[in-house]
Amino acid sequence: MSKRVLAVAPLALALALPPSTVAQEAQAPTMFYIVQDQVKPPMIAEYETASKAFIKDLAATAGIEGIQWTAVSGMEVGYIYVVPVKDFADLGKAFQKWEGAGEKMGMAKWQEHMARSQAMVDHTATSILALRNDLSYMPETAAFTTERPYRHYAWWYVIPGKEQAIEAVAKEFVDLYKTRNIQTGWRIYQHVVGPDLPMYLVVETAENAAAFEARTAKIRETLGEAGMRLEQKAMKLARRVEINDAWIRPDLSFPQETQYGQRP
Repeated sequence: MSKRVLAVAPLALALALPPSTVAQEAQAPTMFYIVQDQVKPPMIAEYETASKAFIKDLAATAGIEGIQWTAVSGMEVGYIYVVPVKDFADLGKAFQKWEGAGEKMGMAKWQEHMARSQAMVDHTATSILALRNDLSYMPETAAFTTERPYRHYAWWYVIPGKEQAIEAVAKEFVDLYKTRNIQTGWRIYQHVVGPDLPMYLVVETAENAAAFEARTAKIRETLGEAGMRLEQKAMKLARRVEINDAWIRPDLSFPQETQYGQRP
């Protein structure tokens, strides 16, 4: 697994936040630092073997408490590593822990792991997401657990200046789902640092792709014309929408016994 250090001061990161997110700082939104590796196709199996070897050596390293990530993989998204952080100060602490882990493992072995993985990666992207509870629909009956490892991602690239409008549509969807008593939820994450902003990520889960498609068909029928009108309204506010599917990868996550249901 390759990793990148985001060489940006916390103050600069805070200035990059859209006003709507800055206003939520007092509510301590859950944040995630994302590393996304696009692996060269012929080297995918070798990359996973190298990642597992790194995880094994990391797990055997003493004094690395607090290091964690959830791994997700998919054909289009590649390999995504999700590091949960409380805020920007906590992100800085996460980087310090990561650097300290290299020293504890031994820099020679650490650098060997990093170089081995990097040789298989075509390119890497990093970003920071904030969970928008105010735009998400999460009834208690729709728990996000490892019993539903499938992830359906909808990346909404919004027309600049239309952020408040798209957020208003998301809230209309929440109201409609409540009115129709839909028992399956979704989460919305706002990209606060990364390329091609503004962008929002809608995440849904299921047991597998077939179960997701069957459930989606039933929900569309339940929402009827009201749902279609909201979809059309949202589309008018988007530059483009990209759809991907992926799977939670406990075997590439750390620590491997961690529960992953509360992360993207």
